[in-house]
Amino acid sequence: MCVQISFHHTNPAAGHESTLLKIHPHDSDPCWYLIDAGESVTPAAFMGAEETLDGVFLTHAHSDHYESLGSVLSAATDTPLFTSPGTAAIIEQVYAEADTHRDLGNAEEITTSLTPVDSWTSLTDEVDILPIPAGHTLGAAAFLFRIDDLSRNNETVTLLATGDFTTRPCAGYPGLETALPVDIDAVLLNVA
Repeated sequence: MCVQISFHHTNPAAGHESTLLKIHPHDSDPCWYLIDAGESVTPAAFMGAEETLDGVFLTHAHSDHYESLGSVLSAATDTPLFTSPGTAAIIEQVYAEADTHRDLGNAEEITTSLTPVDSWTSLTDEVDILPIPAGHTLGAAAFLFRIDDLSRNNETVTLLATGDFTTRPCAGYPGLETALPVDIDAVLLNVA
């Protein structure tokens, strides 16, 4: 396959719950996606000087998965923050309240970046995403990345990226399905 996919743990000395995903199509610049922004996450330390963060994915609204969100989005302005609608609603409330009690970064930047998704969404010509319920907590989601190399190799790779999850329902939300409607080629587990 001509599309290259790689990943880096971005906080190995802290919580291990954040991963930087690099998807490099054959004829274009790489796309960089951060899955969760836990403690001490600095994506730029893993990227080239001219490269930019193309998106941040928040799997759920527990602080060990968003602790560095303010600093990450301040350094990467205009970067969308993708999450499930349930997690987006929680994050809006958390940051509105946290602004008065705790410094979690620029609350306005974070809420402006919020991009709730609940169906297949195109990020680029080659990359589509779909959030799927992950149990664990209210609004928790894993993300399916569908990466196409149809024009060169007639291939599609599906990657499942998840934070903490359970296969059982939680808080009225379904758990992570073990039988998904697509074949999974690779799994990134950001499980604390």
